[in-house]
Amino acid sequence: MSELVVCLRVPAGTRSRDVSCVFKRTQLRVSLKASGGAPLLDVPELLSAVKIDGCLWTLVAGETLQIALEKARSHMPTDHT
Repeated sequence: MSELVVCLRVPAGTRSRDVSCVFKRTQLRVSLKASGGAPLLDVPELLSAVKIDGCLWTLVAGETLQIALEKARSHMPTDHT
């Protein structure tokens, strides 16, 4: 699997300008400006690194925030001990 999609419910009527989504190589932070910037989702350490240019978010019908994260590696190595 090379991509992960996360869906979050947001208050009805949320507009794209109300959303702050910060992608970093191993971090993800999502907040709504209307709530004073309090995080809706804060992941300080992702299990796998992502390609920042391959990540995006979409607001669906003003009620769902859909976040797509493209993994830097398509699979995680397994331990063969």
